[in-house]
Amino acid sequence: MMRSPIERQRHLFEHELWAHDRVIASIESVPDPSRHDPDFHWAVDRMAHILIARLVWLARLKSEDAPTDLFPHLESSEGLRELAERVRDGWRGFLGELDDRALSRTVSYQSSEGQAFDTPVEDILDHIYTHGFYHRGQIARAVSAAGGERAVQDYIFFARAEANSG
Repeated sequence: MMRSPIERQRHLFEHELWAHDRVIASIESVPDPSRHDPDFHWAVDRMAHILIARLVWLARLKSEDAPTDLFPHLESSEGLRELAERVRDGWRGFLGELDDRALSRTVSYQSSEGQAFDTPVEDILDHIYTHGFYHRGQIARAVSAAGGERAVQDYIFFARAEANSG
């Protein structure tokens, strides 16, 4: 099936939501005695980083100030689920309003270091997806080290499940 460029972006976002759900479940699979281990806390912090970055990029794309309530030190997966819902709701709304032409629009923003950039929307979206892939792989290692179950999160598993559900 051929997807338009914006349909492809929406599809990749749905994969990301699917993967986030599985990664959070894998973090929750860490046994209680290991939840004091540095690997567990690192996994929670890294997942929070992915979600927070998503919300910061959403604010940049909408020419809004980045939310200031995003940087708590999360001690549990409950906070991760709340952040994941916020990401899902905000991004579904944003992507639902875009069309193919909007992907080539250039966005002006400042990095967290204060440096100014101008970047096409499509490049920002591609960055966000690859950023998540990278860190979710790191989380899998940390979850395993803490005694939890690694999440199956590869795109092909998502695509197969989607094909079999329709």
